[in-house]
Amino acid sequence: MSGELAVIIPTCNRPELLERAIRSALAQPVDVTVVVVNDGPNPLPPDDKVIQVRTPRPSSGPSVARNVGLDACPSSIKAVCYLDDDDELLPNYAETQLELLKEKDFGFSTAVYQYEDGTQIVDPEPENDGLKRYYDPGALMEQNVAPVSCFVHVRGLAEKIGGWDESLLRMEDWDFWGRMGIVSGEPSWTPRITNVIHKGISLGRSDHNIYAYSMSCHWRDIVADRLKVLSERNRGRLEPGDPVPTVPPLTLVLHGRQNWALMRNAVTDHACEVVFVHDHPVDAPGFRQFPAPQDAPTDVHRINYGFLLSRSKYVWFGNVFVPPYFSAIKSDASCDLVYGRDGILCKRAVIERLGGLKQGLLEDEAFAVFLSEAREHFDVREMG
Repeated sequence: MSGELAVIIPTCNRPELLERAIRSALAQPVDVTVVVVNDGPNPLPPDDKVIQVRTPRPSSGPSVARNVGLDACPSSIKAVCYLDDDDELLPNYAETQLELLKEKDFGFSTAVYQYEDGTQIVDPEPENDGLKRYYDPGALMEQNVAPVSCFVHVRGLAEKIGGWDESLLRMEDWDFWGRMGIVSGEPSWTPRITNVIHKGISLGRSDHNIYAYSMSCHWRDIVADRLKVLSERNRGRLEPGDPVPTVPPLTLVLHGRQNWALMRNAVTDHACEVVFVHDHPVDAPGFRQFPAPQDAPTDVHRINYGFLLSRSKYVWFGNVFVPPYFSAIKSDASCDLVYGRDGILCKRAVIERLGGLKQGLLEDEAFAVFLSEAREHFDVREMG
C-alpha cells in the first residue's frame, strides 16, 4: 500500500470487475496506494494490499465516494488519481501520471475504449460528426475532455477547491476538473494511452443504462453555467455574493394531467424543477417544457422521457405532488422511495437501477410493477 500516488476506486456491488481494477493498479512498476471505497450495501472481502473504507450509506454516489477516498489517503500521499471499478490501468499509468505533475498541478493522459467484441477506439463518440475537442486542455471549460481515470492532481489542489461537489450526480468529474482549471490554469496533457475504458458489447451498441447515460446530457448546462460564473468571479468580474447555478433538489415529472396551480406552488415553495412532457405547451413560467417524442405515445412513455430530462437527486411522478412526501424522504437518509395514492417520490438511483417504468402497461400497472421491483432492492415506505 506504500507510494506517494493514490488510486481511489469507488465501487458498488461489482466484485468481479473490482478485482480486475485493483489488480491493474497494484501491477504498476512503481508503488501506489490503492484506496477502495465501498458504496454498496455488501461488505468487501478483506484485502491487506489495499485500504478499504465505506461511504456513510450505500449508493451515496461517486462524488461522496471520492471525497471519502481522499479523506482516507495517508498523509504521505502527494498525488491522487481515480479509477472506476469497471475499468483498468495499463502498466505505464503511474509513471505517466507522475510525469504530468512535473509541469502543472493537474493533468491528464489518454484512454482507449474497448468493447466486448474486442474493438478498440480512442474517440469516445465515433458516431458524432460534430465539433469534438477531446484530449484538448484548452477545451476544459467548454466540455469534459477525458474520462476520470485519465486525470491526476496534486493532493492539495483538491482541498483548495473544496473537493468533489456532492450535489452533482452527473458530470461531477467535469465540474471537479473545471474548478481546478479556474484556480490552477490549463492542465498538462500527454497523448500516451494509459488506461482502458470498458464499454458495451460492440461499437454502436452500449450496455450502459440509458437513464444514467442520457441524464448526463441534461446536467451539462448546469455545470457549464457554474464554471462560467466561477471563472468570471475568479477574474474579479463578479462579486463573491453573485449566485452560482445550483442543482435543483427535486424534479417533478408531469405528463399533462396534474394540477397546475399546485405545481407552481411546489416550484416556489421547494425550489424544485418541473419537467413537463406535453402535446401542447402551457403558460407556466419556470417549467422546463418538452414536446412528447413521436415514439412516446402513452403516459408511461412520457414519464420515462421525463426521467431522462430530470436533473435532481429526487424525482416525483404521479397525480398531485404532496410536500410531506419530500419531507419524509429527506429526513431519513436510509429511505429510498415513498409512495401513496397521489404518486411516487424516489431517489434518482432507484430509477437508474430499475430502468424506469415498464412499458407496454397502463400507468397504474406500471406504477405497481415499479414499486414491486423497488422493494427487492431499496428501502420503500408507504405514506398514509
